[in-house]
Amino acid sequence: MNTNRNRNGKAQPGQKDTATTEMVPDEEARFLNPYTFVPTPRRDGWEEPLGDAFPRCHGRLHEGGWTGSIKVRLTVETPLLLLDAARAVPAPTGQEGHLHYPMLLRNGSPHLPATSVKGMLRSAYEIITNSRYGVFEGWQEPLGWRRIVSDALKMRPVRIVDDGKGGLLAQPCEAARLPRYGRERVTYRDGSLPQHGDEVWVRTSGGRTPVVKTIAKEPQAPGSDWRHGYVFISGKNIEGKKHERVFIPEKDPAKQLTPELRERWNKLMDNYRKAHTEEELKGFNTTTSDEEKQIEWSAHLKDRERATLREGTLCYAYYSSDGRIGALYPVAVSRDISRLTPAEMLPASLHPAPDFGSLSPADRMFGWVAPKGSSTRPAGYRGRLRIGPVRCEESEKPRTTRFRGDGLPLAILGQPKPSQGRFYMVKDEHRKKLENPPKDGLPKSQLYQSYKALLRGRKVYWHHAATAGDPTYWSEPDSPTDPTQQLIGVGYREFRRPRVAKEDGKLPVITKDRHFDTTDEEQRDNQNRSIEGWVTPGTEFTFTLDVRDIGLFELGALAWLLSLPEGHFHRLGLGKPLGFGSVRLSWDPSGTTLRANEDWATYYRSLTAEPPTPDVSAVMAMALEEFEKTTQDTPLKEIRSSFLATTTGRPDLPVHYPRVRPLGMRGNASQPMPPDPRGRSYEWFTANENTGKNPEKRDTEVLPGHGRALPPVSADDRDLVLYQEIPKKQGTRHKS
Repeated sequence: MNTNRNRNGKAQPGQKDTATTEMVPDEEARFLNPYTFVPTPRRDGWEEPLGDAFPRCHGRLHEGGWTGSIKVRLTVETPLLLLDAARAVPAPTGQEGHLHYPMLLRNGSPHLPATSVKGMLRSAYEIITNSRYGVFEGWQEPLGWRRIVSDALKMRPVRIVDDGKGGLLAQPCEAARLPRYGRERVTYRDGSLPQHGDEVWVRTSGGRTPVVKTIAKEPQAPGSDWRHGYVFISGKNIEGKKHERVFIPEKDPAKQLTPELRERWNKLMDNYRKAHTEEELKGFNTTTSDEEKQIEWSAHLKDRERATLREGTLCYAYYSSDGRIGALYPVAVSRDISRLTPAEMLPASLHPAPDFGSLSPADRMFGWVAPKGSSTRPAGYRGRLRIGPVRCEESEKPRTTRFRGDGLPLAILGQPKPSQGRFYMVKDEHRKKLENPPKDGLPKSQLYQSYKALLRGRKVYWHHAATAGDPTYWSEPDSPTDPTQQLIGVGYREFRRPRVAKEDGKLPVITKDRHFDTTDEEQRDNQNRSIEGWVTPGTEFTFTLDVRDIGLFELGALAWLLSLPEGHFHRLGLGKPLGFGSVRLSWDPSGTTLRANEDWATYYRSLTAEPPTPDVSAVMAMALEEFEKTTQDTPLKEIRSSFLATTTGRPDLPVHYPRVRPLGMRGNASQPMPPDPRGRSYEWFTANENTGKNPEKRDTEVLPGHGRALPPVSADDRDLVLYQEIPKKQGTRHKS
C-alpha cells in the first residue's frame, strides 16, 4: 500500500512514490455516462418565432392563433418514482439521516402532479426551440478545481510584506524542509515545536532542496551559516508527510499585489470553505483509527486568520512565463478557481429573460417570472398552456410495485459536478460545429483558465435502452445473493445500492466469477434513500393540454414532442440517472379539439351557431410541418437530432456513473464491471487526470489514453471506458 500520496492518489513533490499499481484505460469496457448535453448555440439576432419578443396579450384572440384542448396519454416504460417527500420518515434499520419515502398516492392510486408533467414538457420545449433557460440561479461564483501535483514545481514560496503605501508586496523566498512528523523532527532548544509564522534562524544542509538541521528563535551572528526565515505549517494533510517548510527570503525584488490578485485570493478561500461543511472540518480528513495515518485538514481551512491575505502571510505564488504573478495559493498543490463563473460561461441570449420584451418561445408558451431582485415591470406573464388534471387509468395489472420492510435502498445519486470541466465545459466556441467538447488530453489549466470557456449545453439523461423492457432487471429477487452483483444482459442492476462489501484488510473481496463479495447487510445511510415502491411499467396516465391563442409554430413544437418516433421516450420524475422515469407521450385525436381563432371570433359574434370542427389530425400535421419548415435551415435541426439520440439510448451499452475496476477483477467485453459497494466514482476522475513527464517537451502532460472528455451526443463513439487497476510494471515511474 502506498503511504506517500495525496488525496488524489498522487505522489507528493520530492517524495518517493511507493505505489505498486497504476490505472490504465480498458478500451473493451465501455459504458454510457448517465447524463450528456444537448448544445445551446447563441440566440443573438434570431427573429420570431425563434427569437425574443413581447408575448401576446391575454385580452383577445389574435389572428392566426389556435385555441383548444389536446388529450394526451402517458405510458410508463421504466418504473416511475412518485415519492411523498412530506411523509418521509427515518428508516428503522438505517443509519442516522437515512429516510424512507412512501409513494405519492391519492385514493390508493398513483398521483402524478400536473406541475411535474408541465416541468418535463417545458424542459423539452426549451431544448427543441433553443429557448432561454427558464431557471439559472446561484451560478455567480467561479468553479473550484484541483491543480495537478506537477504544478507545484511552478510555484514559488512568498511572504506578503507591506509596501509602506497601504499596499502589499510578495517577497520571493526559498523553501527549506523542516522535519516535523516522525522520529527525526527538529525542535527549538527547549524541545518545543516551531509554530506557523515564527520568525526563526536556521542552519540547513546542502542539496537541491535544503533541509533544516538546527532552528532557533534568537537572532544569530551575521556572516555565519545561519539563515533568517519564517516557519510555514500547513498540517499533516497527506499520508506519510514528514516535513513542513521554512520560508527564507531571497534578494529578488518583491512584486506588487494587484487588486485582481487579492480578489482572486479571497474568492479561492471562499471556494475552499464552501467545499466542506463545518461538521467535516471538526474531525480528521480520514477514516482510519491509526493515529500515525490520520490526515488533518489543511490549516487554512480551519483557521480563518490563515485565509486572510495580509502582511506576514506565507503562501505560494504561481509565476507566468513573463515573470508576473498569476495567482496566490495557500499550499503548493492547491485548489484553484476558474477564470469565469458559470453565469459568465452562458451567453447572455440564453440567460433567463431579463424583461417583458425579451421572452423566448418557451417563456411565451409556458410563462415567465422576472429575475429575483429586478425591478422590471410587468414582473410576470401567465403562459398560454395549462395541464389539466392527471388521471391514472384503471388496469387489470398492478399499477404499483411495493417492497417489504424498510423498502428498496436506492443507489447513491451523484450530485451535479460542474467543476468536472471535461464533462461540463467547452474551451471555446467553434465557428462551425455546435458541439465542441475539450480535446482528450487537454491540460485542465487550459480549460479552466480560458476566458472563452462555455457551458456544454442543457443537461439531459440517456434512456436506458438495454434494460428498459426487461422485467428481470426491474425486480428484487428473493435470494441471498446481492441483486447488484448479478449480470443481466449487458449490465447490472444500477438502480439499487449494493450491500456492504466484504474486505480483506482494506481491499474488497472478489469472487471467482469476478464480482464483489458482500454481506447480508443493506447500506442505508445519509448518502442514499429507501423507497416504499414505484409505479409499474405499462401503467397509463391521461391528461389534457389546454392551449389558448398559440401560433401554428408553437402548436407544431408541441405536436413534435407528442409524436416522437417509436422507441423514443421522455424522462420524468426522480432517479433519471438510474434509469427511472422513461415515459411515452402520445396524443389522442378522439379527445382533442382545436379551432382557429378566426372561427372562435365568428362564434363569439353570433353566439348561436356552433363553431366549425376541423380535422384535428390535419391541423396537427399542418402545425408539425410549419415547425419543421421554420427550423430546417437553423441549428435547431441538429439540436433535435441530439435530443432524439438521448431519448432512444444505446441498447448495446450499460449506463452508469464512471468507475474503476479494482485489482483482481480483470474483465473483458463480455462481462462489464458490477457496481462497487464502496462507491468511489471519484477514482475514475482521479485516474482520468494522471500525468507523466514528456522527455521531448521536458514538461508534464496528461498520459496517453487519459484526460477523456465527455463525448458529444453527435459523436460516433458516445461512450466512455473504465479504468483498470493493474500491477505497476517494473522500472516504470509514477506518472505524476
